[in-house]
Amino acid sequence: MLLLQQETVDILQASGVGTIGLGIYLSQLPPTPVNAISVSIQGGDAAVCPHQYNVQVLCRGPEYLYTAQRAELVHSLLDNRWHNTVNTVGRFSADHPVGPMYRDDNNLFVFTLNYTFITAVSTA
Repeated sequence: MLLLQQETVDILQASGVGTIGLGIYLSQLPPTPVNAISVSIQGGDAAVCPHQYNVQVLCRGPEYLYTAQRAELVHSLLDNRWHNTVNTVGRFSADHPVGPMYRDDNNLFVFTLNYTFITAVSTA
């Protein structure tokens, strides 16, 4: 699960969205900087569905348009993307269009992007 989280961050870093620790964070949005993206992963429970993970990306910023555009960029990078590395093979599928949006305790815009990541299963 942590490997998929890091690989998701790697996709965003490679596309110039930000750098881990400087704009992109694992699991939770930190109090600062204002413009930030977080990536968290849940799922993969062997008893329930070992090949399905929930990926959540939060995009935060002070201006609606800028934050919405960053969320759209992240969405375009991940939605319907086949991810194939030595460690992980599977596909991101968006649960909904960009949004919903809310304001955090500091009145900053936060867009929520939710994906289902289903790993490829070999029958061989």
